[in-house]
Amino acid sequence: MSDYIPDELLIEILARLPVASLLRFQSVCKSWYSLITNPGFITKHLSQSIINSKRNGDKLLVRLFNINKERYLLLDDDDKFGDEYLEFEFPFKIPFGYFRVVGSCNGLLCVADDYFTDKPQIIIWNPSTRKSVTLPMAPKTKCPHMCVYGFGSHPATHEYEVIRIQYEMEEFELKLPPKVEIYTQGTRSWRGIRSAAPSYRIVIYMWCQAFVDGVVHWVAYESCVGGGVRNLIMLFNMASESFSEFKLPPTLAYTDYLPTTLSIKKFGQSLAVLCSGPRDTGGCCIWVMKEYGVAESWTKLFSSNLLGMPNKTLGFRRNGINGDYCNNQPLIIIWNPSTRNSVTLPRAPKPQCLFISVYGFGAHPTTQEYKVIRLEYTLESLFKPPLKVEIYTQGTRSWRGVSSAPHYFVAVSWSRAFLNGVVHWVAWDTCEEGGFRNSIMLFNMASESFSEIMLPPTLAYQNVKSLFIHAFGESLAVSCTGESDGGASSIWLMKVYGVAESWTTLFSSEVLGMPNRTLGFRKNGEVFLASDNSLASCAPGTITLASTGIIGTANTFYVDPFMETLVSVE
Repeated sequence: MSDYIPDELLIEILARLPVASLLRFQSVCKSWYSLITNPGFITKHLSQSIINSKRNGDKLLVRLFNINKERYLLLDDDDKFGDEYLEFEFPFKIPFGYFRVVGSCNGLLCVADDYFTDKPQIIIWNPSTRKSVTLPMAPKTKCPHMCVYGFGSHPATHEYEVIRIQYEMEEFELKLPPKVEIYTQGTRSWRGIRSAAPSYRIVIYMWCQAFVDGVVHWVAYESCVGGGVRNLIMLFNMASESFSEFKLPPTLAYTDYLPTTLSIKKFGQSLAVLCSGPRDTGGCCIWVMKEYGVAESWTKLFSSNLLGMPNKTLGFRRNGINGDYCNNQPLIIIWNPSTRNSVTLPRAPKPQCLFISVYGFGAHPTTQEYKVIRLEYTLESLFKPPLKVEIYTQGTRSWRGVSSAPHYFVAVSWSRAFLNGVVHWVAWDTCEEGGFRNSIMLFNMASESFSEIMLPPTLAYQNVKSLFIHAFGESLAVSCTGESDGGASSIWLMKVYGVAESWTTLFSSEVLGMPNRTLGFRKNGEVFLASDNSLASCAPGTITLASTGIIGTANTFYVDPFMETLVSVE
């Protein structure tokens, strides 16, 4: 194989290389082609890829559909997320619409066009090697039916398998038990399973799956005797080819309606269930099973009741989820996603009146202990100082009052920036001559005292709801976001931290239709801007928007951890 490198060493080296390099190296010589396409080497490369994935984290696969084009992007899940991506050529066509992504496993994707036909194509596709297999069609049935699919691999052999659960329909009701068949890579054919079929139903068309540790999971339900339904997680074990169930937390388990708002996702080495309310109600919560298989370990990771909040959760990045908005009795969690350790802060005593809480998070500049500051305003007196100011410190693990209190009010749509041991919010207070004046309110984590920084006159008397604060290098930036139909937008930079006279316009535009929300800044100083269906960036001093190329219809996006492999689809 080589006159200079022993075969065993060469195999070890090649097994650690990315797929793109190995595909090129197949052309080096016949012996290298024979090695790289050998099933034993592919299995070894897969094992090494799994090790690398656990050590360095997965990449993210983003599926989107726009203007009759289906796109699949592979992005690194790091600080440069969105800067660069690899786009796979999607070779499959259907007359209209887009494919459902059934699932991904070991570098393979299973896609089906079952949204728009009762005779769907089911395709196993390796986007890295550009090879695919179309599975045999299911036998025709005489009565109406609905199919649910699952995709994964056998935990020992790593052969992929597709599970098909076929419900007959009678007067729009799914009949039990369903017909269950499985397709295995080794046999290349469908067959029935020996174990009992499940006694649960899965919501028509709206199902999704999560594959974890050799098991496929779906959200399912069963009818209750007294009315309503009991929701649960239905499992299919790829090794034993048997069904079982996990219980959901009581909040999600018992409802008067079908679980159309519930979906399931892989979260690390466990599961997360996402409950998404209608867009006009904004209800959303995410529950995580901290210990896989232990129903008592369900924990609410995120909760929100914000109007206009996106009504679909797509997946998780390696750094997890960051949610600042909570319900009236919020759950506040300090989490280190690297160590997977977390602390849930004690809940605040329930106030006797309606209230709004504003939070700040940072660390003491000397001891580096984290602190959480909470300002509690009553809805009955929005124009008065906060009713209560409390702080939670890492050392004491408890809340206590703060002697000083600001005379400013922080907008309901608050944002904050932590810099130089100080938390900053955009706030406002009343003027003697009438109206309001905006400023930046500060809380010093060391002295535990409030102060303020003046805003430039242009921003001081704007609608406070249009102002957002950001850390910019070692100083601050404030973005002023105009109404979406007006397009006015500006970003001001404090060149010298703490010096109000150093405010400078970094960016200004009145381009009609410009995205109406500033998200943050790239390390090269470019501004990230978002609109309903696209993400763009803009360099200071210009009005030219640079598209990241990530655009599409919101409800067709698909995001999931993904790694490139040489696993064969043959």
